[in-house]
Amino acid sequence: MSTERIWTVSVRGGEPCSIKDGFGIVQDHDGFLSVWKVRSDLALLTTILGTLKDNGCAVEYYEDSQTADQKAERLRMLGVQKEGFVFKTERCPTCALFDPHTESTCGVEDWDVSFLDAILENNSKAQTDIEECPMKARR
Repeated sequence: MSTERIWTVSVRGGEPCSIKDGFGIVQDHDGFLSVWKVRSDLALLTTILGTLKDNGCAVEYYEDSQTADQKAERLRMLGVQKEGFVFKTERCPTCALFDPHTESTCGVEDWDVSFLDAILENNSKAQTDIEECPMKARR
């Protein structure tokens, strides 16, 4: 059983052409540079790439997917890896000092003092957020 994926295909040179994929979507190439998004399994993609190469085109392609690090980052941002995660206050998700990458998710608590000072010196939203923090975050 083959798995459909989303692919990015870069087509350069060759003769202008149009190719219809397995879903009836027509991809056009002007003979110069085209970038396509193609939904297909690897077998269909290989056929499409072969047709383009036979037409004199240079092709590059890659699968639009997440690396393991990107997936871990996305899950961390969603709080999936923190069982029962709840924001400390209703303001946290929009706070300039909120940092999902740190243990407490609060930059005031977790960031290096010199970094925090620089943020507060140069960012008016961060200044307002620390002043209005319901948790009374302290440096």
